[in-house]
Amino acid sequence: MELPEQALLEQHFDAAFAAPDGMKKLRELILTLAMQGKLVPQNPADQPAAELLKDIEAEKRRLVAEGKIKAPKPLPPVESEEVPYQVPEGWAWVRLGEIANDSDSGWSPQCLAQARTGEDWGVLKVSAVSWGNFRPEENKALPPGMEPRPDTEVKIGDFLISRANTEDLVARSVIVAETPPHLMMSDKIVRFLLSEFVDKIFINICNSSKHARTHYIANASGTSSSMKNVSREVMSILPLPLPPLAEQRRIVARIDQLMARCDELEALRATQQQKRLDVHTSALNALLTAQEPQAFAEAWGFVAAQFSDLYSVPGNVAELRKAVLQLAVMGKLVPQDPADQPASELLREIEPEKTKIVDEGKLKSLEGESYVQLESVPYEIPQSWAWCKLDDIAGIARGGSPRPIQEYMTNDPKGISWIKISDSDRGTRYITSARERIRPEGLKKSRLVVPGDLILTNSMSYGYPYILDIEGAIHDGWLLIRMPENLVNKIYIYNVLLSGYVKEMFAKAAAGAVVQNLNADKVRQLPIPLPPLAEQRRIVAKIDQLMALCDTLEAQLAAQTGKQSELLHSLMDAVTPRSITPEHRAQPARARAVKEPKAPKEAVAAGNFGEPKRRGRPPKAAAIPLASSEADAIRRLEAAKLERLERAQGTRQVSMFE
Repeated sequence: MELPEQALLEQHFDAAFAAPDGMKKLRELILTLAMQGKLVPQNPADQPAAELLKDIEAEKRRLVAEGKIKAPKPLPPVESEEVPYQVPEGWAWVRLGEIANDSDSGWSPQCLAQARTGEDWGVLKVSAVSWGNFRPEENKALPPGMEPRPDTEVKIGDFLISRANTEDLVARSVIVAETPPHLMMSDKIVRFLLSEFVDKIFINICNSSKHARTHYIANASGTSSSMKNVSREVMSILPLPLPPLAEQRRIVARIDQLMARCDELEALRATQQQKRLDVHTSALNALLTAQEPQAFAEAWGFVAAQFSDLYSVPGNVAELRKAVLQLAVMGKLVPQDPADQPASELLREIEPEKTKIVDEGKLKSLEGESYVQLESVPYEIPQSWAWCKLDDIAGIARGGSPRPIQEYMTNDPKGISWIKISDSDRGTRYITSARERIRPEGLKKSRLVVPGDLILTNSMSYGYPYILDIEGAIHDGWLLIRMPENLVNKIYIYNVLLSGYVKEMFAKAAAGAVVQNLNADKVRQLPIPLPPLAEQRRIVAKIDQLMALCDTLEAQLAAQTGKQSELLHSLMDAVTPRSITPEHRAQPARARAVKEPKAPKEAVAAGNFGEPKRRGRPPKAAAIPLASSEADAIRRLEAAKLERLERAQGTRQVSMFE
């Protein structure tokens, strides 16, 4: 019979696991269900874990009698408050030390900085066991002449745990599937010799579970999150859910199968995503390179027809923004109007006004002939447009910095706003405030700017334009670009400076320097595609309209992602039970340790370590109701979603899940 958890997963799989962290959560869910006994069906014919534990005890007694291991120290029983959830009939809660015959660790001699060569002796670094798979190349060479310790050599099948690492990586474990010879454990690696009556891979999975991570983090020592330590004792008392051996193997096989499917699904989604990106790139290239109106219309028709699919990816929306700006500066965003005054005539009107701006503002201008020569134009533009240098339409000057700047800083609210690049916000058009101020005398060595001025970063993060909404002073990391606003649309020039064409020109201009910046003269020489003034205004209006559309698309995608994440969390809540002790918090091992009396020497000699503690299921908690039908399962999912909402609003009541 299909489990209700499976029904929920299958019904909402596509929507929930399309969330940004969906595949990660799916993998976590697979492991969670495995640890709870919900991944594979139980088989009544399997030997129960309680019987399995008797076999493990007998195995230990035999090894002690043979002198192969020392008599193990008794471990405290798993208390009910340590058990986070119920396990199926036939399972048992045990401690890691109970299912291990012995444990040891390595040593840490003063090694060479480099890895060993060939089959020389080497000592493993903690990174060899930190990433889910054994990495023998992570080692340091034993110095020549130093005697190795063969008893610490790693062997195939070893179960290794890191004793020291970051909070996220400490106590991570691996199974050594294969290893070259002569690699020794360091003292930061612990080896547990697991019983032959448990599946090592299953125990390795248990050690990576959320419950295990909670245990290790709660019991780790060390004040810095960058380096935590977990003792062998803390590892030994880790509570683990133990199924029958046959079921352990079925669980491992099922996990391998499902993780392989996750890999396939991730690869499929990555392929689909890449195809969508490739199609979008091709479509935009067709728009940008179309030479004839018919070709442009066909390219835009394709984009319009596939719009909802193409722009279901945030990265494509960002590329659409770039394409809008590029189409704008190529004269392809709005139609030309033959009644508009041509740009060539506009330039003649701009020249005296620009000269006046330069003279009044004491701004520099280039010497020599005006207007860009035809052979140097970057691309073809409409007939009514004209290529010109930025210097032909604007006065340009660099800011200045009074030094030492600390002597000019002030907290006086009447001081002059000291506009720094950190006052700008990438992606916004205006600078509306400045965090710092300077005294008025600092203006003599700086440059005054006023609301409406266009400024451009020219150092470090260079080439980003902003329009000022405040008066202040700018340092030498800014360029002031001032133009006759009755003849040149400032926002059009702002958009030109943001376009991919100009970004590419700036990158070439700044290349080669150790600290990349934009020389003011190179900015003055920048070729500008100038439309008629009326068309500049139409272009600005169209850009604003399309950028607002992009804002809407990104907001919709963010909302969709939020809904997917909400559904994912609700689904996770619905298919995984709550802790039977929700108020429980992991306590340090020292607080829970039970001091057991030592077994009499006569009993140890006889191989009798005392009666094993009860390791079965914890006292029964209220059972979590199972769905009786698909409709009931859907109802439960909706209830879980409502519960999350009520919890967020502080109105949640006790539900069927508790």
